[in-house]
Amino acid sequence: GRIVLGGDAIKTSTGDYAIFADIGSVPSTMTAARIAIACACLIKDSILLQSDCVRAYIQADMSSPDGTITFVEFPRAWWPPAWLKMKRPVAKLLKALYGHPRAGDLWQAKLDNILKSFDFVTDNAWPGVYYKPLDSNGDFTMIVVYVDDLLIIGTKVTEEIMTKLKELVVMEPPTGIDKYLGCFHHVDRRGSPDGHQTTAVGFDMTNFLKSAVKNFL
Repeated sequence: GRIVLGGDAIKTSTGDYAIFADIGSVPSTMTAARIAIACACLIKDSILLQSDCVRAYIQADMSSPDGTITFVEFPRAWWPPAWLKMKRPVAKLLKALYGHPRAGDLWQAKLDNILKSFDFVTDNAWPGVYYKPLDSNGDFTMIVVYVDDLLIIGTKVTEEIMTKLKELVVMEPPTGIDKYLGCFHHVDRRGSPDGHQTTAVGFDMTNFLKSAVKNFL
């Protein structure tokens, strides 16, 4: 189960429906993920991982540029005994609860600030892709962010970065890429006697197509 906010029923103190600015966060795309995977295939002994940020939205504090505060009502079954004598109790929302129109932006801003504090950079055309350019030691890291799903590629230094990131973000232990955004990925690495390495990645959406046929045909 998941506790969510009724984002379609947020009103101002005067009873009017609240108006929010357009969503500002832009999740990455499967195209960006494919490019990142291709980069991983070009780097010998590269790391290709994925991780899911746990209950991502509520890891961000509820805030507003203009200081606006959101108060929420709870289902009566959740009221503590002291509230039963009240007519319509409310509580201040402290975390970016799923369903609030600003929750996605607040989570994205939190993760953005953390990654940039690690010297990651991004590009206006690809705001969901963070990378540390290849340095003189041959170290490289790229993180593709799709809301709370992270696709991570890089060299051995990437493992150190993930250890630091886990101290600031609640996330599942990074594992080898498998099912990512509904697509299964099969990685095949092969070495040759001359020291060269070939990496191939197969994309498998058989289960997705079967479920689509079952549900819609």
